Amino acid sequence: MKLKTIYAESVKSLQNAGGHWLIILKAPWAKAILKWSRIIFVAAILCYMIVHFFEIGLGNIWNNLPVKPLFYILYLPLFFLLPLSEVFIYKIIWPVSYRKLFTALLVKKVYNSEVLGYSGEVFLFWWVRKEIGGNSTDIMRLIKDNNVLSAIVSTLFTIIILFIFFETNPTVFNSWVQKIADSQLYFLIISAGIVAALVIKFKKYIISLSLLSSLEIFAIHFLRHVLLVVIQIYQWHIILPEISLHIWFTFVVAQIVLAILPFVPNKDLLFISISISMSTMLQAPLAAVTAILLVNSVMDRTLHLVIYSYYQFFTQKKKILTDLQPESPELLQKAAIPTDIETLPLKS
Repeated sequence: MKLKTIYAESVKSLQNAGGHWLIILKAPWAKAILKWSRIIFVAAILCYMIVHFFEIGLGNIWNNLPVKPLFYILYLPLFFLLPLSEVFIYKIIWPVSYRKLFTALLVKKVYNSEVLGYSGEVFLFWWVRKEIGGNSTDIMRLIKDNNVLSAIVSTLFTIIILFIFFETNPTVFNSWVQKIADSQLYFLIISAGIVAALVIKFKKYIISLSLLSSLEIFAIHFLRHVLLVVIQIYQWHIILPEISLHIWFTFVVAQIVLAILPFVPNKDLLFISISISMSTMLQAPLAAVTAILLVNSVMDRTLHLVIYSYYQFFTQKKKILTDLQPESPELLQKAAIPTDIETLPLKS
């Protein structure tokens, strides 16, 4: 059997499985399990953070809140960098206006951050079907292609950041390498080479986009990661310039790795809880680091609420206006319109 036939049958099987999963997820008991799982997960993180907040001292956190205006100015590009980059990515794929696409991608970001990982992709799928139509399989495949390329860039960028970290910290690098046997190191290198060769060989079966489009999307994702790291570290650095850049690199790596993990709700809260532990190990000022990350998280929550509320209001208003309009010209003819409308008295 040809590889192309195997791939087509695999895609069909996945679509059938996806359809069954959608039916299951719509069941009341499944919705209840997902809801309570998310609540328990978030509650556990919040309890962990609250315990540490009291250990640090709420007064210490309050006194270490960022006061420099540049910190808050830099937050804006950090927040909007992902949806802005995805606007240019999906414009390569779909003929949608920048304004509509940007709004949809902002809501997608809210779903992924506040509900569950990849729930934003589900929203985007239904939005595209409603906005421009098209084949459902093609829409799913194109969203999948973007996610695959994003994951590849994230992994590659994490390796680059780690390389920079170890290159500038030879002592840490040497101690880390000494813990790995030569056979294990060779195995890792050979495995990475095999995976890279397989990806290159079967690229057209993994990613359906053309090579040019894939390279364009790859470049956009890579540029986004570069800007994200530079702006993020600079935002932290202007508040705590005494902390080494190597420590900030460690936090950025943790942030990028968390972003890759699927089906994890409220990743920013999880990042704060992990950062609290990392600050203790890295001997960073715990109260100041916690205050910085907490402020960013609160601003995220505020913007998410504003975006979602605006979107819901806008869509409901649009729906009401659409419902008020007649569906076809024939309805006007069937409506009870007086035939002698010309003789009706006019208001002076």
